[in-house]
Amino acid sequence: MRVDGPWPTEADYAWIENWEARELGFCVALVRGRTPADVLSRLVSDPPTGIVSVEEARRWAEAQTLPDYGTTIEAGTVGDWAVAVELNGYRATLEPVLRSISEDTVAIVVFCNVNAVMSFQWAVNGAVVRWFDPLLYENPSWAGEPLPEERDLPFGVEHALSSAFACAERLSGVRLTQALLEDRTDWLTIGHHPM
Repeated sequence: MRVDGPWPTEADYAWIENWEARELGFCVALVRGRTPADVLSRLVSDPPTGIVSVEEARRWAEAQTLPDYGTTIEAGTVGDWAVAVELNGYRATLEPVLRSISEDTVAIVVFCNVNAVMSFQWAVNGAVVRWFDPLLYENPSWAGEPLPEERDLPFGVEHALSSAFACAERLSGVRLTQALLEDRTDWLTIGHHPM
């Protein structure tokens, strides 16, 4: 799924290394051909808030207490792709969930938690085709064969996330900008308990 013109590189995503969401951890999912509402319903089948405004879901999440903390998953569209962002969560990384969101389509998930545990997942028609850790990329035990879109990206300590986002763009053709990922106020949203 090559994009037209030169492939994006980690330099196009240098901003991601300092993105404020890194302090909380995040999970970003791109799903081709699904609506934001469909993606949200597949990510969490019965969210406590239902699908509501970003403001309402964030208020709900802030009111939750440990150990049952709350978070939001916010979903919008870029071209033919739904983009879902979950701060301080990991829902799209779960294999049954990833199978569901990629059923009859494709999905890409980039995850990073506060301890720098990371993953990149590529799923096609309900099957995880490729999974690896962008930080510990050289580990040979990752699932699936390397994708052509991974070629020449400097995964590892210096460029883990910027390379992961460049790879996601190579697969999808979607440029995720800092402005897009930070201004989600008009997206559809759910609140849920990640645990």
